[in-house]
Amino acid sequence: AGAGPAEDDDLPAGQPPGLEVTGGLHFDPTASVINSDEAWMTLIYGTLVRPNADGGFDPWLAESVEVVDPTSIAVTLRDGLTFSDGTPYVAEAVKAGILRNLNQAVSPAVQAGRHALFKDLADITSEAPLELTFVLNAPVAGEFISVLAGRESAVPSPKAIAEGKGTLLYAAYQTRLK
Repeated sequence: AGAGPAEDDDLPAGQPPGLEVTGGLHFDPTASVINSDEAWMTLIYGTLVRPNADGGFDPWLAESVEVVDPTSIAVTLRDGLTFSDGTPYVAEAVKAGILRNLNQAVSPAVQAGRHALFKDLADITSEAPLELTFVLNAPVAGEFISVLAGRESAVPSPKAIAEGKGTLLYAAYQTRLK
C-alpha cells in the first residue's frame, strides 16, 4: 500500500484527500458547484439580467437595473411574471431566493464556485412589490451587475423550496413518478 488516496477507502480512486465529491448536475443554486449548472439554471429559472452582444447586460426578468451609487443597485421586476407553479415572481420572492443562495450554500465548494463579487452582497431591501435594492458592503455596484446574470440570481419557486423540493422541475418530475 502506498501513500495517498488509495489508503482511504472512502475516497474514489485518484481523488486527493480533502476534496469533496459533489456529484453531477445540480438544479438548486445552493448546491451548484460546476459551471455547466449555470446554463441549465438560466434556462430553468432565468436571471435578473443577461449578457448582450456589446459585452454589457440587459434586463431580463428585471424591467430595469440602475446603479444608484457605488454600494447600491435598484432593480424593478417585470410586472406579471410568475414561477412555473403560478407563484408571483415578486420582490419578496426574489429577495428570499437570492439571500437563500447567499446564506444557505450546502458546502464550502458551493461558496468557492460562486462569482467573486457575490460575497459583497450585504442585504436586499424591498420597497414595493416589484422593487428591490441590492445593498453592497464594497463600492462595486457597476461590476456587481454581472452577478445578477449568473446562477447567484437564479431563484427557485418559494413554494417548491418550502415543500422541500428544491426546484419546481424536481417537484414536477417527482409528481409524475408517483
